[in-house]
Amino acid sequence: MVNKTKSYINILAVVLASAILFLFATDKKISAQNFSINNLPSGLSKSEMNSGIVIENDSMLHRKNYWLPAVEVVGLNFGVWAYHRYINKEGWSAISWKSIKSNFENGFKWDSDGYLINQFWHPYHGSNYYNTARSNGLSFWEAAPYAFGGSLMWEYIMETDPPSYNDIVNTPVTGIILGEISYRVSNLLIDESTAGFERVLREVTSTLINPMQGLNRLIRGDMWKTGSRKTNPDFKLVVSFGIHNVFFSRKFNNSKIYGTVRFDLNYGNLFAITDHQKPFDYFSLQSELNIAPGVNIVGIFASGVLWDSSINLFKNSKNIIGLYKEVDIHINTVYKLSATSLSGQIVNIIPLSQSSSMQNYLGLSVILMGGTNSLYQVSTGKIIISVRVQAARSE
Repeated sequence: MVNKTKSYINILAVVLASAILFLFATDKKISAQNFSINNLPSGLSKSEMNSGIVIENDSMLHRKNYWLPAVEVVGLNFGVWAYHRYINKEGWSAISWKSIKSNFENGFKWDSDGYLINQFWHPYHGSNYYNTARSNGLSFWEAAPYAFGGSLMWEYIMETDPPSYNDIVNTPVTGIILGEISYRVSNLLIDESTAGFERVLREVTSTLINPMQGLNRLIRGDMWKTGSRKTNPDFKLVVSFGIHNVFFSRKFNNSKIYGTVRFDLNYGNLFAITDHQKPFDYFSLQSELNIAPGVNIVGIFASGVLWDSSINLFKNSKNIIGLYKEVDIHINTVYKLSATSLSGQIVNIIPLSQSSSMQNYLGLSVILMGGTNSLYQVSTGKIIISVRVQAARSE
């Protein structure tokens, strides 16, 4: 099962990377270091609300719908459950009124499911809960309860195992982060002014990134609706490819060559705080996939603003203080590690010359939920809520 999961992830990563590069390459004047707001696929712009109508982009106009996402969350849960019950025939899916009653009576416990299940698939499931609502016109805060509600339904009703403390945090909390980022990135790819093969590829790729938005665009008929090309939010995407060699146990004769692809995305401007009207109006996403036969190395870090403001610290410098929601996922040959956290940060940028500056970070992060699976672990099944201090400097 683990090998199949790795294969699926590899295939999906290659497909998404190829499609995204093709789509962005269709716009003129693209730089590998800086993408102009005027030259990229149309997507998300500032939301406006008027009599229940939500405009994420002038070419994507629809009313808020509170009931359809609720139906979709229930349908999603039953669809996933039916797959495991009738195709995979897994024991935990043999639910009954007795198992449901037992779950309500006995309450939550810690579970020790595998790393990929708890730290990847549960948050991914949560992102789909969230996006059933987000793609039906609901705001960040309006969509969040659907992620928690879907997770509670699953924990109490859809499996015979007791409800899980780690799942009820990982699924909605990390899922909301992944969901909001996938929602905004998928909107960057949608361009209703295009037609033919490019339009099909844009819609398919957007749906791979955000399946629930693709489903709702299909339901509304938006996939084939003709619209106008609209302005994007400012963002910068850097894509890197290459190969590198990793030596194991400090031995030259024990090494492996990895193919590498890396995406670094900055959505919005960190210091343009007047533009940060909603959560995740600014976010950063760094992801790296290193592929080799039998062993993959994966790194993902995402951070999105919840609230920020300017402060006066030093002359001739820009200073902001903010609250950020973050997720870290690291998978390598020694350990697997993930954490979802809430971080308070002071960010400072000092100009050094007309062409260079120094950016500094000082942050205090509370890890809401973390998990690890290491060759050197001494205990399993325990999650520790902790505090960390981080500082970084870049030139």
